[in-house]
Amino acid sequence: MKFDIGTGDKKKTYEFIDEQAGQSRANKFYNWFRTVKGQKTVGGFWIGLSALGALYQVAPQFFLNQVKSIYQSYSKGFKAPVRSELLKLLNEVVNEMNLSDEEVDHLSVYIVNMTEPYGWGELGKESLIGLPDYFHYESVADVPLERMRIGESHGSGDENILLTGSQIESEHGRMFSSNLVLSDKAKKFAMAREIERTRQIPHMTHAVFSFSFILLLYNSARIVNKRAELMTKPPIMRGFMYISLLPTFILTYCLSKDTYNRQVDRELDRLTAAIGPDYSVGGEEYYSKIMARNVALRELQGESGKSKYNRHGDIIQGIIRVKTVSLTERRDICHQQNFIKAS
Repeated sequence: MKFDIGTGDKKKTYEFIDEQAGQSRANKFYNWFRTVKGQKTVGGFWIGLSALGALYQVAPQFFLNQVKSIYQSYSKGFKAPVRSELLKLLNEVVNEMNLSDEEVDHLSVYIVNMTEPYGWGELGKESLIGLPDYFHYESVADVPLERMRIGESHGSGDENILLTGSQIESEHGRMFSSNLVLSDKAKKFAMAREIERTRQIPHMTHAVFSFSFILLLYNSARIVNKRAELMTKPPIMRGFMYISLLPTFILTYCLSKDTYNRQVDRELDRLTAAIGPDYSVGGEEYYSKIMARNVALRELQGESGKSKYNRHGDIIQGIIRVKTVSLTERRDICHQQNFIKAS
């Protein structure tokens, strides 16, 4: 905008410059977020991100064939079969759990390369139970300890993850082998616990957690922006606010999820041990043998083992995050189930 003041030789021309408009052009990218279109775009992005967070939690439960291909155990290049002895035990479990024909029809089992059994899916629709190969062991003679990988390989090639002959013959080597052999009661407890997991479908709650916390983070940032009028201030002020909010929400999310997971662990053990006396005894044995194996691994793995397991065989967890219930507590939950016993 230009205007003249004065006349003749004294006439001067002045130009009015809107400094705010100039700043707006200079910060066009940042000011775009203040527009209705910008707000709708950002809001849509965070809603989509929330949906992706929820999908991440539930996707493995729907793509069971892909899950199976990832965790499938192989023996000499072929898929490890589920032996008839395990199938017989599984049939006993589903009968004692009073599963319906529909639930049984949509339940499948396979051998996994994991150290513990796990269940995916939803009972009554499609559910999948993975069992470790050592569930086939009937005696210590079945344990191929000389071929087992103990510890973690980091790809450097200088770490021996196979036990030496002296380690295999040591007290802790024998302890590890003997505690890989489970009774039928312990195997049935583990199978029933994972079937119960597919009935409880904890992944749905995980999805709700992810969806809710991501949206809550976005809405909290919006409220702070509005209350503190940060949209009218330099962008760096909003940046500091986002950096402050993000770790707070991540930590809150992790602690909330860990608390829920521990509650799920306790409930699964309680419900499984409550099926009957054999399951209570089997659960106590199952966790006792895991702890005994961990005690052996603590010595066999050296310093690495001492950083993973304590002297009682419990897994060492963080100070802030405690992801799972201790093995001692899980064993005690099974032990504390009250059943009338003959005198």
